[in-house]
Amino acid sequence: MRIGLSLWPLLIFALGGLAHAHPSHGTLAEVEFVDGRLEVALQVQMPQLDRACADIGVPGEAGAKQLVSEHFVVSRKDGKPLPVKWIGMESKVFVAWLYFEVALDAPLNEYRLRHTLFMGREAKQVNTVLLKRGTRRTTLALTRNQSVAQLGFPKEKKGKNER
Repeated sequence: MRIGLSLWPLLIFALGGLAHAHPSHGTLAEVEFVDGRLEVALQVQMPQLDRACADIGVPGEAGAKQLVSEHFVVSRKDGKPLPVKWIGMESKVFVAWLYFEVALDAPLNEYRLRHTLFMGREAKQVNTVLLKRGTRRTTLALTRNQSVAQLGFPKEKKGKNER
């Protein structure tokens, strides 16, 4: 069966509508602990970022920076947030990468992360954080019901030959 050239725009529009009918709401943060700081590369969907920037009335990179400082918060157990050093933003058609750092002055496990970006608007938002230090890795999945996590790595189990 051949589809005429005049039907392609209609077909693309129809399929695009189906893809939009089941949206996914999530961010992905790659957080690497290096030399006493957290280096963060946070991937977000452009439509979500644009809506959130419009909600706060600050467009573009300035809005992204403000959203990060309010919704990606690293704090000590006393709750005092640490300052974020903004590095920059790389935006594509569908996604943006937000780059920033947080300096730490104590062991990683003395800190907590609250990551609530887009959770005010999206009830099913899932913000995934991949925490890395050298070869160690752990993943955190933060939701509206559980938006705070202790930073650190699970205790490693020793194998039979390592005792």
